[in-house]
Amino acid sequence: MEALLCVLVAFIFYKYNRFVFTSGLIHFTTILGINIDVGRLRPIKHYLYLLARVVYYVQVLRAEVLLPVSQHDH
Repeated sequence: MEALLCVLVAFIFYKYNRFVFTSGLIHFTTILGINIDVGRLRPIKHYLYLLARVVYYVQVLRAEVLLPVSQHDH
């Protein structure tokens, strides 16, 4: 479980070449927004729920990483 957490944190929070918008998560969410049938980005109403889920799970992972294990039950 600890190894999976480390991989997820590296994927989400690592910045390539010190640029803000170059993490693996940014690239992944960009690909999710592409509609291959029409060859352009999806309308926001078909894409926003995906982004909301990603933001929620990133916040959960951030809390998991930043809070000490002793404070998880409180």
